[in-house]
Amino acid sequence: DYRNDVRISDTILNNLIESYRRVRNTIRFMLGNLFDFDPKADSVPVCDMEEIDRWVLCRLQRVIDRVTRGFEDYEFHVPTFTIHQFCVNDLSAFYLDVSKDRLYVNAPCDRSRRSCQTALWAILRSLLEMLAPILSFTAEEAWQCLRGIDGSLPESVFLSLWPEIDRELEDPSLEEKWQRILTVRGTVSKALEEARSKGLIGQSLEASVSVERTEKFEDMASLDGALWEMVCIVSRFEWVEGTAAGDVISRDEDTGLVIGVSRAPGDKCPRCWKYSTRLSHEGLCPRCEAVLESLSSSRA
Repeated sequence: DYRNDVRISDTILNNLIESYRRVRNTIRFMLGNLFDFDPKADSVPVCDMEEIDRWVLCRLQRVIDRVTRGFEDYEFHVPTFTIHQFCVNDLSAFYLDVSKDRLYVNAPCDRSRRSCQTALWAILRSLLEMLAPILSFTAEEAWQCLRGIDGSLPESVFLSLWPEIDRELEDPSLEEKWQRILTVRGTVSKALEEARSKGLIGQSLEASVSVERTEKFEDMASLDGALWEMVCIVSRFEWVEGTAAGDVISRDEDTGLVIGVSRAPGDKCPRCWKYSTRLSHEGLCPRCEAVLESLSSSRA
C-alpha cells in the first residue's frame, strides 16, 4: 500500500518470501501437469467439463474482476492479495490437491484428466498475465514454458492482452453449491484429523468415512459417492441413515454433522494408494488395472 510508509524487517521479508514461494510453487505444479497437453487438440468444451473444473474457472472470473479493478483504482495491494489468496486457498489447498488423483492415475487421454488440464491451462495463462506487472521475471519465465506447449502464444507475456472476464463461466448457483461442498469437506477434515491424532489412520486415504444424513445437507447426500471420495481424499465415503459407524465418531457443532471414521477395508493399491477389497493378483485396484490394460492395448 503506497499510501503509507513502507515498513521493513526480517519478519516482513520472510513473510514476503513465503508468499512468493507459494505462488511460484502453484505455477510450477500447473506447468508440470501440462507436459502432455495440447490446448488445440486436447481442450475440453466448457459444457463437457467436470463440474469442479467449471467451478474453479468460475472462481477465476472473480479473481480477474477484482485484480482488474484493483489496478484500475491504483489499489495495488488488492491484486497481490487476491492472487495470493486464490493460489493458496482455492488452488493449492483444495483444487490442485483433490485433482492429483485424476492427473496422476487416470489414462493420459481420459476426459476427466483432460478437463482438469483445460482448466489448468486457462488458469495459468490468466494468472501469468495478471502477475506480469508484479512478478515480471517469474511471469515471463513461466510464459516461455507455456510457449513451449503452444508456440502460437505471444512472444512475451508483456505482449499478451489483459485477461477479460468470461461471463459464460460465471455461475452463482454453482459457486453456492460448491461452497456447501467445501463446508462438508472442512467438517470431514476435522474428523480425519481427530482420527489421525488417535493413531487410527495416517494418510487420509487410509480412512473410510460415513456421515449421517440430515435435512440441512440432504442435497449434499444426493451427490455421487465418488465425488466425495475425491473431494475428501478418502478411500470410501458414504451418507447413512441413522447413526454413523466408525472407530472415531466426531460431532460438529457448527454444521450439526455426525461423522464416523474407520480404517478403510482391504489393501492399498500401490498405484493410486487407495484401499480396495478387490485387488488383482498383481495387487492393483480395478480402476488402475483397467487403466493399465487400456494403455497396453493402445501400444499394441
